Amino acid sequence: MRSIEEVVAFLVATREAAGSPSYAELARRVAALRAARGADGFEARVSRSTVYDAFDRGRRRLDGPLVADLARALGVPDDEADALLAAIGRLQGSEEAARVASVVVGVPDPGPLVGRAPELAAIGDAPDGAVVVVSGLGGMGKSHLAQAAAARRAAASGAEVLQVDLRGNDPDLPPAAPGAVQTSLLRALGRGAVPAEADERTQVLAAALAERAVIVLLDDAADGEQVRAIVPDHRGSALVIVTARRRLDLDDARELVLEPLDEDAAVELIAAQAPAAIAGDPLAARALVEAVSGIPLALTLTAARVAARPEWTLHDHARQVVDRMAQARLDEPLSAVLSSAYTALPEAEQRALRLLAAQPLGDLATPALAALWDRDPATTDELRTGLDRAHLVAVRADRVGLHDVVRAFAHDRGLDADPHSARTAAIDRLADHLVEQAWSAHVGLHVAGESCLYGAREADVVPLAEDDARAWLSTHAEQLLTMAASLEGDRPDVVLELSGALTSWLNATGRHQDGRWLHGHAVAIASRGDDPVVLARARLALGHSLARLGDAEAAAEQFEAARPVFQRTGETGAERVLLSLLAFGEYQAGRYDRAAAWFDEVVLAARAGASPYEETIALGNAGDCWRAAGRPDEAAIRIHEALLIADREDLGMVRAANLINLSQVLVQLERPEEALERAEAGLEAARAFSEFLVGHAHLARAGALLALGRSAEGAQALDQAAAIAERLGDPQLAAEVAALTAS
Repeated sequence: MRSIEEVVAFLVATREAAGSPSYAELARRVAALRAARGADGFEARVSRSTVYDAFDRGRRRLDGPLVADLARALGVPDDEADALLAAIGRLQGSEEAARVASVVVGVPDPGPLVGRAPELAAIGDAPDGAVVVVSGLGGMGKSHLAQAAAARRAAASGAEVLQVDLRGNDPDLPPAAPGAVQTSLLRALGRGAVPAEADERTQVLAAALAERAVIVLLDDAADGEQVRAIVPDHRGSALVIVTARRRLDLDDARELVLEPLDEDAAVELIAAQAPAAIAGDPLAARALVEAVSGIPLALTLTAARVAARPEWTLHDHARQVVDRMAQARLDEPLSAVLSSAYTALPEAEQRALRLLAAQPLGDLATPALAALWDRDPATTDELRTGLDRAHLVAVRADRVGLHDVVRAFAHDRGLDADPHSARTAAIDRLADHLVEQAWSAHVGLHVAGESCLYGAREADVVPLAEDDARAWLSTHAEQLLTMAASLEGDRPDVVLELSGALTSWLNATGRHQDGRWLHGHAVAIASRGDDPVVLARARLALGHSLARLGDAEAAAEQFEAARPVFQRTGETGAERVLLSLLAFGEYQAGRYDRAAAWFDEVVLAARAGASPYEETIALGNAGDCWRAAGRPDEAAIRIHEALLIADREDLGMVRAANLINLSQVLVQLERPEEALERAEAGLEAARAFSEFLVGHAHLARAGALLALGRSAEGAQALDQAAAIAERLGDPQLAAEVAALTAS
């Protein structure tokens, strides 16, 4: 039972279920019960009117023993009647406590405030008469910030500060009743006679606030209704600062959401308690603050442990935090505030939070959340909004993630609340959604000619628009690799699917190390299966990554194992790609004329197969080989032809690559002005596609600038290309940068 009204409603429903005996009859039954317990005639006696009053839905207080006996007289078991009596005592005690609210005049010294300068300034800049709501997860330091802001504002304006604890999340006491808060404020403002009626009391409070310079700090609000019932619409110049663990959505209020501290501020907070330890190992200090998500309460508790154990290194403390988090062993104060926020959620939102914590990815977009939660878009949005209002999730644009401490807490709750099968099913839905989207993006990038990359499931996907596909892959590539790693044992099919769907993307963006890992695992999984075509495709993808990483021997081994399968099955598209990769192996070995001859074969095969995408790729590659072989005239012919096809077919990424290639050819042909023009056009086009292409565009610009005698600009472009080569781990680009630098 949560209220006296619910108790009375229960009593009324029980009487109706028992056939609605008269009040006089119930009075006789209660008297008989009491007499049977040994009560004398006077103690046992109960009047009809007293019984009638117990069923009055408008009652504010109840006679607990009478209600319990009435329940027994209506057939309720003794243990349930005893529980009802206890509930009445608790509820009426809570109502008494709710009518108590005390005002603290002035603000005790809140102490130093770390890392909240922008928020402090925002409250300080609020106009007179404003309401500022500071909300955030428990432990974010809302009260500290509000007190510091009130103290600073009071010092500057001479205003009086009146602080009230609204007890919205007090574990032992109920939230303060609005009428009690208004009464306490009025008395603190010197108003002796306080009206009993709420509307009249609010008008008197509005007048009192308008008469003097006041800052009202309402700490720990339960909800917006509590605040609305306290704060008058008209309050003169009085500034009202409210803190809450949930978003309150108050009209005309300025909302300020407290996020975790940034890394520098978090280190500073720990250093305030353990300065020697932090100064001795600043890198370990940053690892430590990352482990507790930058939440001030968690940082303060961690700092206390660091100060108490000076013999431990900061790495020891960071390792301890990580291990404790893995076991969901949170410090009690932190666990308590998270538990308070969690238990206040509806059951559906609790389950949504638990499933979000169970999956392995950092954050999820709305469609992925819908798959994880198995809900339609509207319900997904409602669940996300509810979790966001409680500040239990981190929302960035349309993506939702969890702080590590919240993840640990919610994951632990899920182990008890959700069966393993339910958690597994949710993760499977998420993985299937991401795999389907990966294939949709793959098809959207116009690689339909590369049949080696296709699985049977791909026939039914709806392609994304090219720009959307590129943006989706840029955002989700890391997540897809993480999902593959986490599900390798339980869902090997996910690894195989992603190996196919991501091959072109990983190659085009120069992520060959990732490709070697993903495709290597796909080869291992397919080797245990009975489908030679799946294995051949995985070998082909792995060979491409190995070749790009300069391991020609290992790449050739994969190609040689795959080629007979494609020849036997007649998969001409896969055969063309394999020929291209063999050509690339010759290129890597420095046999440029042989590589060009292979690519010319691919051009003919692509024309026969009506695949303009593969044709223009092969032409560009052949041109690159002839350029490397010192035959720029042959190179220019093929690259110009590739550009014509790319323009005709609207193949933006291919056009960018060939502009870059053509620039390098024009340098060899001693036409540096044209070369620079092509390189800059290629750079502009490449920015829309991948950092890999951008790196090669900078290299081409460097060559043209150096040929023009613009050494300083050329050196700068070389540095940009070298930085990208290092970041991507691309040995080919690094080697070309080194060669041009040496020349």
